[in-house]
Formats: sequence, structure tokens, C-alpha cells
Amino acid sequence: KEKASTEGSQNVYNNYFYAIFAMSCLFASLSSIGMMNNLQANVSATGKRKNVSPQRKMTFVLAEFAALLLIHFVVEVISFIYMSCIGVDFGDRVWEILLTLFVGCFIGLAIGVIVGAISKLAEGTKIGIVIGISMVMSILSDLCINGIKYEIQQHVPIINKLNPAALISLNVYSDHQVFTENIVIMAIEAVVLITVGILMVRRNRYASV
Repeated sequence: KEKASTEGSQNVYNNYFYAIFAMSCLFASLSSIGMMNNLQANVSATGKRKNVSPQRKMTFVLAEFAALLLIHFVVEVISFIYMSCIGVDFGDRVWEILLTLFVGCFIGLAIGVIVGAISKLAEGTKIGIVIGISMVMSILSDLCINGIKYEIQQHVPIINKLNPAALISLNVYSDHQVFTENIVIMAIEAVVLITVGILMVRRNRYASV
């Protein structure tokens, strides 16, 4: 008896749409780079004002991070609704897809946090780094050629397990364990990146502001 391995669409071209979602989620890192630059006195005027403020840097990071996360998630939801309306079949598990997009935005912003925390790099360099990282991850998740992710899964599966774009762009499996594992992996990666980024910024000291 035939049994579907997923409740989502079996159309292979849908991989491209998932990969687009992955890329746009990872591009949220551009916003968090600006956020981190505004915390560093040697990078921006806003950073100078924040460093003389009695408010803790962690408070600034978490508050602005939450706002950016909400904004980017709303953008992804709008994109999802638009694609669904023009005929892209994402299957029936809408809430799981939305959760994936939320966590995707979360890890996208987290990548920007850790890159933005490197105070010795110019803003343009940081932007180039996160764009490069996002594009490489997205290409490995079938953004350009369908089947790359499958080949990686066959030969070096650990890459797919660690690549946020691959985790975001996969179809929603009927096996909830696979879905849950991928969400947990992305969440852990994001928390680690944010924690390291905050620690890097907190260690910055300035002779004068």
C-alpha cells in the first residue's frame, strides 16, 4: 500500500519556494547588523550615546531583537499568504510552516548579531560576510539547482543538519519527530549565536566616548 512520506506538496518545484523563504529569513541578519553597530561606540554615534546610558547592553539587544523578529516574521507571513494566493501548494500544515518561518527569522537575526558584534570590521565588510553566508547556505538548500540538498543528504548529511537554510526549506514531514528535531536544532544554534554576540559586545571597553 502506498503511503505518502509527507503531507505537503510533492511538486519538486516547491523546493525553490522553500529555498526563497530560507534566503529571506537569513537576510534578516542585515537588520541585526545595524542593531549591533548601534551598540558600539567606535562604530556609530548612536553607539556612543547608548554606551554612556546606565541601561544594560543586554536590555538593548533583547528589546531591539524582539522588535526586529516581529517585523521580519510579519514580512514572511505576508510572503507566504501571497504565494499561497497565487497557487503555490504548501500543503495543509500551515501552522508548522509558520513556526518554521518564525524560527528561521530568529536564526537569521542571530547570525547578524554575532557578525555585527565584531567591532573591528567595517559595516560594509559585515554586510558582505552575512550576504555571502546566506547565499552559500541557500544554494546548498536548492535555491539555484534542485537536488543539491538531496545529494548532500546522501553523502554528507551533517551539513543539512547544521545548515539553517536546509532546515527551513524542507517540506513538512508527516513524521513530527523530524520536524521537531529541525526546529530544536535551529533554536539552539540561534541561542548560541546570540549569547556569544552579546558576550562579545559586553567585553568592549572604550578609553573615551
